[in-house]
Amino acid sequence: NGIAPFSVDIHHFHVQTNPVHNASLIAIYPITTPPYACIGLSFSLDGLEFSSPSQLFNSSIGWSTEDGDLQKQIEWRNEDHPVSGVVLRGDHVWFYIHRAVPRESL
Repeated sequence: NGIAPFSVDIHHFHVQTNPVHNASLIAIYPITTPPYACIGLSFSLDGLEFSSPSQLFNSSIGWSTEDGDLQKQIEWRNEDHPVSGVVLRGDHVWFYIHRAVPRESL
């Protein structure tokens, strides 16, 4: 329903109980589809089907090659990665994101 398989790169998909609604799950993840990158957010009631991604914020897109060998195929990378997921603190929801992860781009 949301993203066609193999149309984007999702580096890792961090899923946890939604801190605002305990009966649902929230997923936060880096999405890369050159020339764009962002941190996406999706929701689920069963852990099997998730909503289409909502863009939390834009990210920088980087690139790398296998073993840093410039003769090999370029892999596009999102330079931002969720770290600890989503936390409710008082009336605020906190998103922990590592911005500009080292070595995600040559």
